[in-house]
Amino acid sequence: MKVMGTSLLHGRVRLKYPYNLSFARIDYVDSLVVQMQLENNWVGFGEAVPLPGYSDETCESLISDIGNVASKMIGLDCEKITEYVSNALPNSPFARSSLCVAKEMALGQIDLDSMIDHIPLVAPIASSMNAEEVLIKANELIDSGYKTLKLKVGRDIESDVITVKTLLSKLGRDIKLRIDANQAYSETDARRLLGLIIDSDSAIVEVVEQPFGVNDWDRFASLVRDYPQVPLMLDESIFDVGDLERAESIGTKFIKLKLFKHRGISELIELATKANEIGMGVVLGNGVSTDIGNLIEASLYSTGLFMGGFEGNGYEKLSRSVLNNPPYTKNGHMI
Repeated sequence: MKVMGTSLLHGRVRLKYPYNLSFARIDYVDSLVVQMQLENNWVGFGEAVPLPGYSDETCESLISDIGNVASKMIGLDCEKITEYVSNALPNSPFARSSLCVAKEMALGQIDLDSMIDHIPLVAPIASSMNAEEVLIKANELIDSGYKTLKLKVGRDIESDVITVKTLLSKLGRDIKLRIDANQAYSETDARRLLGLIIDSDSAIVEVVEQPFGVNDWDRFASLVRDYPQVPLMLDESIFDVGDLERAESIGTKFIKLKLFKHRGISELIELATKANEIGMGVVLGNGVSTDIGNLIEASLYSTGLFMGGFEGNGYEKLSRSVLNNPPYTKNGHMI
């Protein structure tokens, strides 16, 4: 099956509210959507949304990279696409992923029709010096049906300590809390937070995510060694099977996968399957995406490879949907 045509669509969608990460404030998303048509007239789509902290890709570089490569794929056999884009775009994971996903959808390897129609979501909240306000927000989310909350930390350790201590002491035992530092902690900060979690003797912490930078394997390994009772997870450090094997070698128990980091759904499923086989828990989902990327990721939830709530909640942050029939949220679930 050969590629007969490609196009690249660009839409900028403002968020309802600014989304604050430790390394960036996001006010809008640039959605780059690849459309690929095969010789049987089947069509597939893939999305790339630039996000600091994961790669050096920008909106401009994605338009250039995807456009240049896609234009040279006309007449190429589908079986060669993954290898071709891997060689052509070795340092552009988001661009690679969008092209591979478009190919997989065109071949019918992404099944949106039979996906689970009620997927439990994770609700994001941000750490604040005013911990009581955070607690109020957390309880509002819980009352609306969410069972898993994700606390974004890493901007100020003092605020983080106050907020985490408050949540651990006052949230119900049936709630799960994910704590994400987005690579922002010093080793002193990370150890202080992990010590607090241990001292609290709380079982609601599901994972503590990526305290250090992408390549800071040694310091992360020291945390895994010194705090074996804390569920530490890697996200930004995990792109391929080599990263997964390195994570296993230092005793990592949890990883997070997002479609934009990997060469299509086939590679993501391969990584998740291997992680499960070696006893790792796998979290799935991209919180900085549109309805398009979130729906494609959500189609994988039925595989049973992923733990807990789905983090593909980017569509909730948009000021408007990009699809005519978009997913929506009800009782803490993606519908």
